[in-house]
Amino acid sequence: MRRNITIMILLFAILTTTVGCVMPGQTTQPGSQTTSGQSGSQHTTPQPLPNHPSFVAQYIRTDGYHSDKQYPIITIIRDPAELSAYYENNKDLYDLERRSSPASDSTFGFLNAIDKYNDDYFNKNVLILILVQESSGSNRHQVNSITKNDTELDIQINRLVPEIGTADMAQWHILIELKASDLGQATIRITFDKKSIQRNRIELVSHDITYPLIEHWVFSVANGVSADKTK
Repeated sequence: MRRNITIMILLFAILTTTVGCVMPGQTTQPGSQTTSGQSGSQHTTPQPLPNHPSFVAQYIRTDGYHSDKQYPIITIIRDPAELSAYYENNKDLYDLERRSSPASDSTFGFLNAIDKYNDDYFNKNVLILILVQESSGSNRHQVNSITKNDTELDIQINRLVPEIGTADMAQWHILIELKASDLGQATIRITFDKKSIQRNRIELVSHDITYPLIEHWVFSVANGVSADKTK
């Protein structure tokens, strides 16, 4: 009899054990602490992944050396009037004119590139201008990604540096198309990464001009940035 009572007490203890169980009013999430409805309890939720806004980039060579300039220079354009003012204020400092027949080491002109940015475009979008300087005209650029958090818009740009470059200085305007809602009130931060590149067999042709065999142009073709055709 005593033995049976002991067994019943053990079974009762096992059935009423709550180790590792979720009690009513509690929730659990992977990687988080257990929470309850009691005052003073801690609630840990997984952090959301950073936003990665979509964008389109153009790369325009706009030479104009000035020893007093500090690069990169970032300008946010929100309407056609601001874009026109930017051109007027900088056309004597940099080559911002049209190019109907650019040299093989250059691009079509700044004015060619901004033709499409009209009232309809700025209705929902902004244009970010990033002015950079390179110690070699052979260097190119690729906007690799854009990441946004609550306070910053981080633009990561690859500097594409060939094995053999030229000794001329070069200044470039990188034009980034972005939704106005994706920028908001965020502060823009630029990060540069150097990428050594090799020649390849793909050529880009724009306005009937064949450009050098540089990875930057291949990227442009793949993203429909500035090429008419390839060969």
